[in-house]
Amino acid sequence: MKSFLLAGMGIVTFLLGMQLMRSGLEKLAGSRLQTILTYATGSPILALFTGTLVTALVQSSSVVTVITIGFVSSGLLNLTQAIGIVLGANIGTTVTTQLIAFDIHSLAIPLVTVGSLTIVFSRGRYRALGWSLLGFGLLLLGLICMSNAFKPLYFKPGFWECLTYFNQSYLGSLVTGAFATAIFQSSTLTTAMLMTIAAQGFVTTPVAIAFILGTNIGTCTSALLAGLGNTSEAKRVAAAHVILNVLGVVFIFPFIDCFAGIISSLAHELPRQIAHAQTIFNIASSLAVMPFIEPFTRLVALLVPYKK
Repeated sequence: MKSFLLAGMGIVTFLLGMQLMRSGLEKLAGSRLQTILTYATGSPILALFTGTLVTALVQSSSVVTVITIGFVSSGLLNLTQAIGIVLGANIGTTVTTQLIAFDIHSLAIPLVTVGSLTIVFSRGRYRALGWSLLGFGLLLLGLICMSNAFKPLYFKPGFWECLTYFNQSYLGSLVTGAFATAIFQSSTLTTAMLMTIAAQGFVTTPVAIAFILGTNIGTCTSALLAGLGNTSEAKRVAAAHVILNVLGVVFIFPFIDCFAGIISSLAHELPRQIAHAQTIFNIASSLAVMPFIEPFTRLVALLVPYKK
């Protein structure tokens, strides 16, 4: 019971940290965030870079995708621009995962302290920076709580039996990743939880990669919800997001073992392997679509007919 309470505290602290960090970064960006999204999308390549940059700033591909759907719905962006931003958002969301993979948990308390003092004794952009530092510190504290919560599972025989079955099923891992991400509405949280478990040797590299692929599917739920009851163009953006993410997963899933071998050669620690797997997969998936973005846009328009 104590482990579940500690894990719950860790999840809540992590989510609170993410929200505070995102809020602080959005305030630092100010109104320029909307300006960037609206005007820095003149070409598909530029839209991709814009989506990557903005997502790295606000630390949420779901938020950027939902904002993009809103802009498309109001006529500020066309479908091709929106798809470019979505492709970039898939890349930008990997920044947090790469940061978490570093062994910087000892910075949690200093970041919380510095962030809190900055909030109290400063104004304007410096205060926004303080909220960002406080949020990142809480995020790290959440990871520490989750890590401590999972340690007692070493001594639970039933857990190892369940884990053995889990490690034998790539599809089960994929479905778990998709379901968990859909529930928490945060691929960053579910990936962070996976990295915490992986650091203690509970999963193998291929199973972890299958889970990561699942998070890419689960993160589509935000776009689907935003598209419901919206304009046809907004529904097309949501559909494009789902199609792109699902197709990428379908293509790589049969080659998980091969992909895991490549990732294992790039890093020794499993949390770092997970971060690399997510980054490489998302970048490769987005870049693979770029040469065909115009035909893909026409395909989405055919699949989701315009309705007044």
